[in-house]
Amino acid sequence: MSVSGYGGLDAVELERLHAATLHVLERVGLEVRDAASLDLLAAAGARVDGTRARIPARLVEEAVAAAPGSFTLPGRAGDGSLDRTVAPGSGLFGNGTDCLYFRDTRSGERRRAVLADVETTAVVCEQLENIDFVMSGVLPEDVPLDRLDLAQFAALLKGTRKPLVIAPATAGETLPAMLEMAEAAGRRDSFAVLGMSNPPLILDAACLGKARACAAAGVPYICGPSDSLGTTAPASVAAAVVLGHAETLGVLIVHQLAQPGAPFVYGSGAGSAFDMQTFVDVWVSPEGILGSGAATQLATSLGLPSWDYAGYGDAKALDSQLAAELAATTLFAGQSGASMYHDVGEFESGVQNSLESVVLGDVMVGFARRLRAGFVVDDETLQLDDIEAVGPGGSFLSRPYTRRRHRDSWRSPVFDNGTHERWVAAGRPTFEDRLREAALRLLAGRRPVLDGEAAAAVDRAWLEDGSP
Repeated sequence: MSVSGYGGLDAVELERLHAATLHVLERVGLEVRDAASLDLLAAAGARVDGTRARIPARLVEEAVAAAPGSFTLPGRAGDGSLDRTVAPGSGLFGNGTDCLYFRDTRSGERRRAVLADVETTAVVCEQLENIDFVMSGVLPEDVPLDRLDLAQFAALLKGTRKPLVIAPATAGETLPAMLEMAEAAGRRDSFAVLGMSNPPLILDAACLGKARACAAAGVPYICGPSDSLGTTAPASVAAAVVLGHAETLGVLIVHQLAQPGAPFVYGSGAGSAFDMQTFVDVWVSPEGILGSGAATQLATSLGLPSWDYAGYGDAKALDSQLAAELAATTLFAGQSGASMYHDVGEFESGVQNSLESVVLGDVMVGFARRLRAGFVVDDETLQLDDIEAVGPGGSFLSRPYTRRRHRDSWRSPVFDNGTHERWVAAGRPTFEDRLREAALRLLAGRRPVLDGEAAAAVDRAWLEDGSP
């Protein structure tokens, strides 16, 4: 018996989880609710009975071998400065997607999200140093459902040049239009698509349709499970990891059968803990974090890029609970070795979003990255000559090395490191006040990322009569 904690899983534990998953795929199988995917699986040697597909280990091995270990997700900066390499351990961070509610930056009101919130979120993310890719943030209520995918995509293209990750509600039907919109905005291949399985062990037409469409078009596809301890998975972290692993590998197989070598990202997310008292799927739980970390390790052991969570919370407001949750989840993510981390800034268990929380998430990502970078030990940094020159009881304040390097220390743009007197003189601003001011400064600093002709072109894809 082995007990796996924060330090991660060893090779024996990883192999045991993978072997258990192969057992589930072959003996239990997956419910595959997509006729074209069933045909691909049957032709490849899976045992198909109705909509149940039992998958041999050989298909897993072939799909893993075919999938690329890394790829480039381009931005639209023109000079390549926003391009990002997605690979095991690349540690890219992005905001979240499709929250129903938005906390209005000026009024502080929690309200239903609208399309303008997608664009303002993108505008802020464009300027945040530690946000590498951008998602919609919210699910706007003021757009017809049949135009939702393209409306969100247009708003993102108008707000940022960074790589995008979009989570279409459709089964891939809108992908051709998205490719045209991205090309009009400057880079056809500047986005990836997110899909999710339907636990336990169900792959529906939306998930698989997106996977096949992305494979055919060469658009990177991210598949994330969301098994929850005690409801859609047994009340066991290990079992939840196995179920999520099985679902993701099932999608990978279909994806690679559709187009071998197409870029794929293994999504972790197994192991959130359902609270039987509140009937809420608790997002920030040690069990969920351990499960996601284990899934990341499994992906890395297979040589696949991975997708994990960071910078999120269950708090209902911009309060001390949220600050603690964002800090804990981001600091753990900074050490876990995933390729891409999403949902930075989401709270209320994935229901609410805000500009302020994304700003705070960006700060915590910067803190985590500085910790992960460590420090250098060499002749220059040891500074033995300075230590000898200053001696006991002296000060290094005026030394040349201090003057050259003191700005290298990480500083937060929103944490208050001053004196109490200065804080009082400034009007006793709260942490929430500073976050709001930072968000409003970023909004005021917006610069257009598309010219008028390109903006009109991306809007035409979803505007049928000239208005939302």
